[in-house]
Formats: sequence, structure tokens, C-alpha cells
Amino acid sequence: MEEFQRAADSGKFNDLRAEKIVLYPDGSPGFYFVRLRYSANADALFAVDRETRQAIQQETVKVGGEDLVVHYSALDMGPIGNLFDGDTNTLIRTAAANPLRLQIDFPTVKRMDAIALRIGGTASTLDVYVQVPGEDSARTYHLEVDEDPLPRTVTVHFGVPLEASNIFIKLKNTYDPEPGHVHLWEITWK
Repeated sequence: MEEFQRAADSGKFNDLRAEKIVLYPDGSPGFYFVRLRYSANADALFAVDRETRQAIQQETVKVGGEDLVVHYSALDMGPIGNLFDGDTNTLIRTAAANPLRLQIDFPTVKRMDAIALRIGGTASTLDVYVQVPGEDSARTYHLEVDEDPLPRTVTVHFGVPLEASNIFIKLKNTYDPEPGHVHLWEITWK
């Protein structure tokens, strides 16, 4: 009933009507077979939904005594600080965005030669952009990993040590459409 009412209230459909309702054993409505048409403004409403899914949040997180400014896709599980707490049992999950977009701004440059992410078991595509002070363009790194039954840590090696002022990460569940949930447990740099 809730989903049917949400569809009726969305403005995306005209002539929404239940052709048949299959009841649960307790007599309450269980399944709706419906007939409907998209409304004239459905495309615009779907575009607003896409923009909302991709809206970027911002929060300051204390890591190693420093305040990092973190920009990230909207979440429906876990606070963003879970990524930096050293606990591989805590995680974040995007509310509906695939890919997860995440930018970490460092208050002082960080020297690193790799970044490690604990990701979910789905096949994943990872793009990392490292901004080095004085360089016009970020250095880019790309990694694709196959499906695995368990969460695992993947590491992107930069080849040489870099001084980074910020890092932008795009993590995509390779074969999942949007909307979708992307899970991420931990981020560390080395």
C-alpha cells in the first residue's frame, strides 16, 4: 500500500489504478497489479531524482589530530567518519548513488605512495585523482577488480611518493545500475 501511495503522490504517473490486489493471509493488501501512464513532466521529475542522488554532502572529520574536509555522496548507512576509524567492521553506504563520489581535502599536504580502500564484494571500478600542489591537473589512477564473495582491501599504488593536497575517489559497482548502493568500509593512505 505504501509504495502504491508513494507512486500516486509522486506526480510521475497519470491514470494510476489498481487492476487487482492480492491479499496477505491476514487480509491486508499484499501485491498490487496496476495500470498507469507516465505524466507529461515525468522526465523532469526523474532528472530531479538523479540530481538528488548525486548531491554532495560535506563534513569535517578529525583524523590523526587533523581536520579533514570530506565531500561525499549522500549516505543511508554509517557516518562518513567510519571510513577513517580503523575499524573494518564499520562502513558507509550510499543512499542511492552509484558511483560513490568522495573528496578528501587535507589541511596540510600528505606524502603518500598508495591509497587502500576496503570495498564490498561486487565487481568494482575505482578511479583515484590525486592533486599535487603546483600541478594544473590531478594525477589519475584506474583500477578494476573482479567480484569476490567477501569485502576486501584494494590498493592503488601511485608508482612514486606524492605530496597530495586532496584526493578525489570515484568507486562504482561495475555492473550495477543507478540507483544503487555502494559500500565502503575504510580508507588509508600509505
